[in-house]
Amino acid sequence: QAKQAGLELKNEKIDVCICSPFTRTKETAEQILKYHPETKIVYDNRLEEVDFRNNLLTKDEVEYLDTNGWGKYWYDGLPDNGKRAVTVLKNEAKNIIEDIKSKYFGNTILIVSHGTRIRSFKMYLDNININKWEDIPHPKNCEIIKYSFNKSKLLCEDFIEEYFDSLLEEDDYFLLESKEYRG
Repeated sequence: QAKQAGLELKNEKIDVCICSPFTRTKETAEQILKYHPETKIVYDNRLEEVDFRNNLLTKDEVEYLDTNGWGKYWYDGLPDNGKRAVTVLKNEAKNIIEDIKSKYFGNTILIVSHGTRIRSFKMYLDNININKWEDIPHPKNCEIIKYSFNKSKLLCEDFIEEYFDSLLEEDDYFLLESKEYRG
């Protein structure tokens, strides 16, 4: 639950929360930030759920899937297994993360978003090849992922994952801690 996640993050320093503008993510962020009343919330449309039909796939790809059938996953059945679209996701993730890092360097940032967007962030931050998209697990509800950065370099040794059960569906939390590396 978001309340449980809020309790777990109660003692974390959170300077800014960047949140998808969807109602359920706003409510989730509010629950987590109950213990952080000073935290600024920024709603960012780039963190919305990925709309495969209208925004990610080309008109030709949608027509192909409509004609030949949609598989279990959005990329099933595409001639390139979705590689073009996954490349777009990874590039979007890079642009979003680098923009956030540049605007909020030195701050601890909580990102509240959705599963596919979180997977694309992991793909970019962990430098996972687009051919391995299917190997990136869909985040569990209320999964908290922590990354630490020094300027633009990811400090992999600071990677921590914690899992929470939630009644809310498909809301995931991504905690970015941006700090200067001394050492």
